[in-house]
Order: sequence, then structure tokens, then C-alpha cells
Amino acid sequence: MGKVYKYRYGYTPVDIPEGLTEDQIQKKLNQQNNEKEIFERDLSCVKNNQVYFSPYEALNDPTEGYISKEEIKRELDNFEQGMIEVMLNGESKTIDNEIFKLMEPAEGSVYPLEKTLRYSLKKLRKRNSPRKALEKFYQEKTNNFSDRMRIIDEYKQGVYENLSMVLKSYGILSLSLTYDNILMWAHYANSHKGYVLEYDKEKLLQNLIINKDLYNFMIKYGNEVPSFKLRELIFDANNPQDRGMKAKNILEKFWSYKAKPWAYEEEFRIIIEGQGIRYHYKKALTGVYFGLRMNDELKTKMEEALKGRGIKFYDMTHKENSYEFDKPILRPKLS
Repeated sequence: MGKVYKYRYGYTPVDIPEGLTEDQIQKKLNQQNNEKEIFERDLSCVKNNQVYFSPYEALNDPTEGYISKEEIKRELDNFEQGMIEVMLNGESKTIDNEIFKLMEPAEGSVYPLEKTLRYSLKKLRKRNSPRKALEKFYQEKTNNFSDRMRIIDEYKQGVYENLSMVLKSYGILSLSLTYDNILMWAHYANSHKGYVLEYDKEKLLQNLIINKDLYNFMIKYGNEVPSFKLRELIFDANNPQDRGMKAKNILEKFWSYKAKPWAYEEEFRIIIEGQGIRYHYKKALTGVYFGLRMNDELKTKMEEALKGRGIKFYDMTHKENSYEFDKPILRPKLS
């Protein structure tokens, strides 16, 4: 029974030492109010069996979703050269058949321009070869060479724009395989003033109430940026199996690779179509670990809010004469 973990914020009552100016005091109070607001928001989500799927632009890695566009650019450049040869030379023998396959994806392609071309060429192909059909399409739809070049440029730009549009329609829930990483506590649990939620991975995945596509994968860490071939981005929307496989491949390429320095996170991701709050079955949450610096009043508040649900609560402890955590201490049940 696998577990996954989510690090969350906490706060401590602000300490106002003597000698501070009014501006300095207000700054401390504003910081506490902000941290308190985050804690109360997250506690409400936990109590109501909610998790939040973020847009990828909101994640803390500026290279999130970064891929090498070199391969796609090469294929698009080849496509452009091929189309120019078609327009100038007609039956050019130097044109690779792959170019036409790129222009003729399966029906229901994620790219509207490709879909338009597909339907426009469908009838023409019944009485013409693919090349003849494509030439005739251009003859009927455009008046001069510049118009034809504009269509090619729109197609190339549309590949990038539509891919970006697709990616922006998904949300990401970032989790970890570990609850006892000292850096994670510092970075994501407000310097050990917060807590970590423990979920049963299988129950969380099975019981997310979303009615949408759901994907999950471990993050791979390395120094090489992933790349795409153009054909990997095209799928038949009328074929659920093909759509699912290609969509998973696209999302995994974009969102399952990060630079090596992030490896300490041991990140596990769940991806869904759509963003914002989603509900899960309450038994997916199995435990809560309180940070070394978490305020006792906040601990009690969380225990009261989740009382009677069979959730175990732990206090993180520090191993003597070491930089490491010791075994967490199970807290007694509230009476």
C-alpha cells in the first residue's frame, strides 16, 4: 500500500521585540496574517477532502514544461521546404511522403488548422493522388505564392500555439514519496512550522472525483531536456485508446522531467484535465505529521478538525547528535 505526501504551511504567533518601528511591526503582522490565511485555507481543504490542481505556470520551477524544440523545428522546416517545392515544381520527386502525412493527420487532430486541411483534402483525394490533391487545394484556396506561404506560416505557428493551449488546460497536483526530507520541510512547510499530509496513493487515484482524464507519473531527474517529434503530438480524437496514449505521452514529456537539483523532492504527480479544487474519498487521507516548529495550538486545531476519521497524527523529532530526523512519535488520540 503506497503512500504519497503533501507538505503544507503553518505559522507561529508573531513575536514583537522592543525597539521596532511601526513599519517593522506592521510588516511582521502582515506576514503572520498571510501565513495564517494560507493555513486556514489549507485546513478547510483538508477537512472537506479537497486537493488543488495548479496551472503549470504557478509552479515554482521557471523551467517547468521546458522541452527542446529542435526536433520539431527541423521537421517543420522540412515541411515548409516540401510545400514550397510542391507549389513551385508540382510533382517534385524530392518530396518525402512523410511531409504529406504531417499535413494529413487523423480526423480529430488537436490542431484546428490540420483538421481543416484534412477535411478540405478528403474529397479531392478520392480522384487525385495526395500531391495532386494538395496542389489543387492550394490552387482553389489561394491566389498567389504569398498567400500559400502565409498558410504554411500559420500552420507552423499553430503547432506551437495549439500545443501551449492544450497544456494550459491541465492541472497538476505535486506530491512526494517522502515525509522526512529536511529540505522539503524548509521549502514547502514554512521552515518546519507546517505539516505533511499522508495519502494512500491507490485510494487517492481511485477516488478523485473529477470525471475527466487522469494521468500520474514519477518525475525523472537529469541534465538532458526532453524533445518531441511532430508525429508524437498528433492523435485521433475519435479513437479513445490512441487519444489516451498520445495525451499521456505529451503530458509526460512536458511534466515528468526536471533538472537534477530537484531530485531531493522525489516528486509524484497527478495530472487532470482542468484546474482548481477537486474532491477525493475521505479515507484517502491516512496521516498528518507535525513539523518541529509547528505551533501546539495549530496541532490541536487540526486534530479537532479531523477527529473521528481514523487519521494518525505524528510529531516529527530530531535525532540527537545528528542532522537527521528521528522516528516520528505517534500522538495520543484526543479524548
